Amino acid sequence: KKALVPMLAFAVGLWGLGLGGGYLLAYTDTLGSARGAPGFWIGAIIGMAVAAASVTLYFARVSRAALEGGAAERAVPTLQGHA
Repeated sequence: KKALVPMLAFAVGLWGLGLGGGYLLAYTDTLGSARGAPGFWIGAIIGMAVAAASVTLYFARVSRAALEGGAAERAVPTLQGHA
């Protein structure tokens, strides 16, 4: 159940920022003069960096929640075996 967010982060980062941003940098004058092939490389680097950062933050959040949940379970005594 925790695979949807990373998939969306990489889809948006690689396809949206990487390919879309690379196209804008390579072929249009929207973000400065057209750069050709290096524009695609710059877009790919930016897209990968954004995707990696967002997935890292998500996994840190999921890990922290799992650790806090585990610590809370250990702190609460159970009544099993005490009859």
